[in-house]
Amino acid sequence: MSALDKALLLEDTQAPVTLAALASLSPAQLALASLRPDLHALVRQRAHIDFLERRTRYRSSSQRDSQNERASRSLRPPSPPRDPLTSHLPPATALFDTSLDFAVPDSLLDLTTAQFVLVQFNPNCKSPQVAEEAARLFLQRASQAQDEHKASSPAPRPHELSVQRCRLVRQGMSREAAGRLALEVTDEALAVKKGGAVLVQVLAKDITTFKCASSSRSSNSRGPAADLPLARPQT
Repeated sequence: MSALDKALLLEDTQAPVTLAALASLSPAQLALASLRPDLHALVRQRAHIDFLERRTRYRSSSQRDSQNERASRSLRPPSPPRDPLTSHLPPATALFDTSLDFAVPDSLLDLTTAQFVLVQFNPNCKSPQVAEEAARLFLQRASQAQDEHKASSPAPRPHELSVQRCRLVRQGMSREAAGRLALEVTDEALAVKKGGAVLVQVLAKDITTFKCASSSRSSNSRGPAADLPLARPQT
Protein backbone atom coordinates (compact mmCIF):
# COMPACT_ATOMS: atom_id res chain seq x y z
CA MET A 1 0.00 0.00 0.00
CA SER A 2 1.38 3.40 -0.98
CA ALA A 3 2.01 6.25 1.46
CA LEU A 4 -0.86 8.15 -0.17
CA ASP A 5 -3.27 5.24 0.33
CA LYS A 6 -2.29 4.94 3.99
CA ALA A 7 -2.69 8.68 4.57
CA LEU A 8 -6.12 8.75 2.93
CA LEU A 9 -7.37 5.92 5.13
CA LEU A 10 -6.49 7.93 8.25
CA GLU A 11 -8.20 11.15 7.12
CA ASP A 12 -11.12 12.21 9.31
CA THR A 13 -14.23 11.17 7.39
CA GLN A 14 -16.65 12.54 9.98
CA ALA A 15 -15.32 16.06 10.53
CA PRO A 16 -17.91 18.80 9.98
CA VAL A 17 -17.49 20.61 6.65
CA THR A 18 -19.19 23.87 5.69
CA LEU A 19 -19.19 25.90 2.50
CA ALA A 20 -17.07 28.56 4.19
CA ALA A 21 -14.46 25.97 5.21
CA LEU A 22 -13.88 24.53 1.73
CA ALA A 23 -11.17 27.05 0.84
CA SER A 24 -9.03 25.88 3.76
CA LEU A 25 -9.28 22.13 3.03
CA SER A 26 -6.41 20.08 1.68
CA PRO A 27 -6.80 18.26 -1.67
CA ALA A 28 -7.54 15.00 0.16
CA GLN A 29 -10.11 16.65 2.43
CA LEU A 30 -11.82 18.25 -0.57
CA ALA A 31 -12.03 14.93 -2.41
CA LEU A 32 -13.43 13.19 0.66
CA ALA A 33 -15.97 15.97 1.27
CA SER A 34 -17.14 15.44 -2.30
CA LEU A 35 -17.96 11.78 -1.72
CA ARG A 36 -19.35 11.81 1.84
CA PRO A 37 -23.11 11.05 1.85
CA ASP A 38 -23.57 12.65 5.28
CA LEU A 39 -22.76 16.15 3.98
CA HIS A 40 -25.23 18.54 2.37
CA ALA A 41 -25.54 18.13 -1.40
CA LEU A 42 -24.39 21.71 -2.02
CA VAL A 43 -21.27 21.21 0.10
CA ARG A 44 -20.44 18.04 -1.82
CA GLN A 45 -21.02 19.74 -5.17
CA ARG A 46 -18.82 22.72 -4.31
CA ALA A 47 -16.10 20.42 -2.96
CA HIS A 48 -16.19 18.45 -6.22
CA ILE A 49 -15.82 21.61 -8.33
CA ASP A 50 -13.16 23.12 -6.06
CA PHE A 51 -11.07 19.94 -6.22
CA LEU A 52 -11.03 19.92 -10.02
CA GLU A 53 -10.35 23.66 -10.29
CA ARG A 54 -7.52 23.59 -7.78
CA ARG A 55 -6.06 20.49 -9.44
CA THR A 56 -6.07 22.22 -12.82
CA ARG A 57 -4.34 25.31 -11.41
CA TYR A 58 -1.80 23.15 -9.56
CA ARG A 59 -0.90 21.03 -12.57
CA SER A 60 -0.57 24.08 -14.83
CA SER A 61 1.69 25.72 -12.27
CA SER A 62 3.70 22.51 -11.77
CA GLN A 63 4.29 22.22 -15.50
CA ARG A 64 5.69 25.75 -15.64
CA ASP A 65 7.79 25.13 -12.52
CA SER A 66 9.17 21.93 -14.07
CA GLN A 67 10.33 23.83 -17.13
CA ASN A 68 11.98 26.50 -14.96
CA GLU A 69 13.52 23.78 -12.79
CA ARG A 70 15.31 22.19 -15.73
CA ALA A 71 16.62 25.58 -16.79
CA SER A 72 17.98 26.57 -13.38
CA ARG A 73 18.94 23.22 -11.83
CA SER A 74 22.66 23.66 -12.52
CA LEU A 75 22.69 27.08 -10.80
CA ARG A 76 21.14 25.99 -7.50
CA PRO A 77 22.81 24.30 -4.51
CA PRO A 78 21.56 20.79 -3.76
CA SER A 79 18.33 20.55 -1.77
CA PRO A 80 18.64 19.63 1.93
CA PRO A 81 17.64 16.08 2.89
CA ARG A 82 14.03 15.53 3.92
CA ASP A 83 13.18 15.41 7.60
CA PRO A 84 13.27 11.70 8.57
CA LEU A 85 10.28 12.25 10.88
CA THR A 86 8.07 13.29 7.96
CA SER A 87 9.76 11.67 4.98
CA HIS A 88 7.28 8.77 5.05
CA LEU A 89 4.33 11.13 4.57
CA PRO A 90 3.08 11.93 1.06
CA PRO A 91 3.11 15.55 -0.10
CA ALA A 92 -0.12 17.45 0.52
CA THR A 93 -0.59 17.68 -3.25
CA ALA A 94 -0.06 13.96 -3.90
CA LEU A 95 -3.70 13.46 -4.87
CA PHE A 96 -3.38 16.21 -7.49
CA ASP A 97 -0.40 14.35 -8.96
CA THR A 98 -2.42 11.14 -9.35
CA SER A 99 -4.00 10.50 -12.74
CA LEU A 100 -7.79 10.70 -13.01
CA ASP A 101 -7.92 8.91 -16.35
CA PHE A 102 -7.46 5.30 -15.21
CA ALA A 103 -9.45 2.29 -16.32
CA VAL A 104 -12.46 1.51 -14.12
CA PRO A 105 -12.61 -2.30 -13.80
CA ASP A 106 -15.75 -4.37 -13.42
CA SER A 107 -14.61 -5.24 -9.91
CA LEU A 108 -13.88 -2.04 -8.01
CA LEU A 109 -11.93 -4.06 -5.46
CA ASP A 110 -9.08 -4.12 -7.98
CA LEU A 111 -8.60 -0.36 -7.50
CA THR A 112 -6.20 1.27 -5.06
CA THR A 113 -7.47 3.31 -2.14
CA ALA A 114 -6.61 6.58 -3.90
CA GLN A 115 -8.50 5.39 -6.98
CA PHE A 116 -11.58 4.69 -4.85
CA VAL A 117 -11.53 8.38 -3.97
CA LEU A 118 -10.86 9.53 -7.52
CA VAL A 119 -13.44 7.44 -9.38
CA GLN A 120 -15.92 10.29 -8.92
CA PHE A 121 -13.65 12.56 -11.03
CA ASN A 122 -12.72 9.92 -13.62
CA PRO A 123 -14.01 10.63 -17.16
CA ASN A 124 -14.19 6.86 -17.70
CA CYS A 125 -16.79 6.52 -14.95
CA LYS A 126 -20.12 6.62 -16.78
CA SER A 127 -22.40 5.58 -13.91
CA PRO A 128 -23.29 7.47 -10.71
CA GLN A 129 -23.83 4.10 -9.07
CA VAL A 130 -20.20 3.12 -9.74
CA ALA A 131 -18.95 6.36 -8.15
CA GLU A 132 -21.22 5.83 -5.15
CA GLU A 133 -20.02 2.24 -4.74
CA ALA A 134 -16.38 3.35 -4.89
CA ALA A 135 -17.12 5.96 -2.22
CA ARG A 136 -18.84 3.36 -0.05
CA LEU A 137 -15.88 0.99 -0.36
CA PHE A 138 -13.44 3.74 0.56
CA LEU A 139 -15.42 4.84 3.62
CA GLN A 140 -15.76 1.23 4.74
CA ARG A 141 -12.04 0.61 4.34
CA ALA A 142 -11.18 3.89 6.10
CA SER A 143 -13.42 3.03 9.05
CA GLN A 144 -11.74 -0.37 9.43
CA ALA A 145 -8.25 1.12 9.14
CA GLN A 146 -8.97 3.78 11.74
CA ASP A 147 -10.43 1.24 14.16
CA GLU A 148 -7.28 -0.88 13.77
CA HIS A 149 -5.08 2.19 14.21
CA LYS A 150 -6.84 3.17 17.44
CA ALA A 151 -6.63 -0.38 18.77
CA SER A 152 -2.88 -0.59 18.09
CA SER A 153 -2.04 2.89 19.41
CA PRO A 154 -0.91 3.07 23.06
CA ALA A 155 -3.31 4.81 25.41
CA PRO A 156 -2.19 8.39 26.14
CA ARG A 157 -0.46 8.71 29.49
CA PRO A 158 -2.08 11.19 31.88
CA HIS A 159 -0.24 14.32 32.94
CA GLU A 160 0.29 14.41 36.69
CA LEU A 161 1.28 17.37 38.87
CA SER A 162 2.19 17.45 42.54
CA VAL A 163 0.17 20.03 44.49
CA GLN A 164 -0.26 20.97 48.14
CA ARG A 165 -3.76 22.39 48.07
CA CYS A 166 -6.67 22.54 45.67
CA ARG A 167 -10.16 24.03 45.71
CA LEU A 168 -13.02 23.11 43.42
CA VAL A 169 -15.75 25.68 42.91
CA ARG A 170 -18.95 24.68 41.17
CA GLN A 171 -22.37 26.31 41.15
CA GLY A 172 -21.63 28.34 44.28
CA MET A 173 -20.29 25.36 46.25
CA SER A 174 -16.63 24.63 47.01
CA ARG A 175 -14.58 21.67 48.13
CA GLU A 176 -10.99 21.82 49.36
CA ALA A 177 -8.23 19.27 49.82
CA ALA A 178 -4.70 19.70 51.20
CA GLY A 179 -1.58 17.66 51.73
CA ARG A 180 0.48 15.61 49.30
CA LEU A 181 -1.92 15.67 46.37
CA ALA A 182 -1.56 14.54 42.78
CA LEU A 183 -3.43 16.38 40.05
CA GLU A 184 -4.03 14.08 37.09
CA VAL A 185 -5.10 15.59 33.77
CA THR A 186 -6.30 13.55 30.79
CA ASP A 187 -8.28 14.36 27.66
CA GLU A 188 -11.41 13.10 29.42
CA ALA A 189 -11.20 14.44 32.96
CA LEU A 190 -9.29 16.12 35.75
CA ALA A 191 -8.80 14.15 38.97
CA VAL A 192 -7.31 15.02 42.35
CA LYS A 193 -5.73 12.05 44.12
CA LYS A 194 -4.21 11.47 47.53
CA GLY A 195 -2.31 8.30 48.25
CA GLY A 196 -3.62 6.80 45.03
CA ALA A 197 -7.25 7.34 45.99
CA VAL A 198 -9.38 9.69 43.89
CA LEU A 199 -10.75 12.53 46.03
CA VAL A 200 -12.57 14.34 43.24
CA GLN A 201 -12.94 13.95 39.50
CA VAL A 202 -14.45 16.39 36.99
CA LEU A 203 -15.19 15.59 33.37
CA ALA A 204 -13.41 17.79 30.83
CA LYS A 205 -16.70 18.98 29.35
CA ASP A 206 -17.67 20.45 32.75
CA ILE A 207 -14.44 22.43 33.23
CA THR A 208 -14.23 26.02 32.05
CA THR A 209 -11.07 27.28 33.80
CA PHE A 210 -8.23 25.79 35.82
CA LYS A 211 -6.27 28.23 38.02
CA CYS A 212 -2.77 27.21 39.04
CA ALA A 213 -0.72 29.31 41.47
CA SER A 214 2.90 28.55 42.32
CA SER A 215 4.35 29.56 45.69
CA SER A 216 7.80 29.63 47.31
CA ARG A 217 8.66 28.29 50.72
CA SER A 218 7.77 31.63 52.27
CA SER A 219 4.08 31.87 53.04
CA ASN A 220 4.19 35.60 52.18
CA SER A 221 5.61 35.08 48.69
CA ARG A 222 3.38 33.80 45.96
CA GLY A 223 4.15 33.46 42.27
CA PRO A 224 1.86 34.49 39.45
CA ALA A 225 -1.37 32.63 38.83
CA ALA A 226 -2.28 31.32 35.39
CA ASP A 227 -5.74 30.65 33.98
CA LEU A 228 -5.70 27.61 31.73
CA PRO A 229 -8.92 26.94 29.77
CA LEU A 230 -9.47 23.19 29.65
CA ALA A 231 -12.80 23.05 27.88
CA ARG A 232 -15.38 25.30 26.37
CA PRO A 233 -18.15 26.34 28.75
CA GLN A 234 -21.39 24.60 28.04
CA THR A 235 -24.22 26.71 26.66
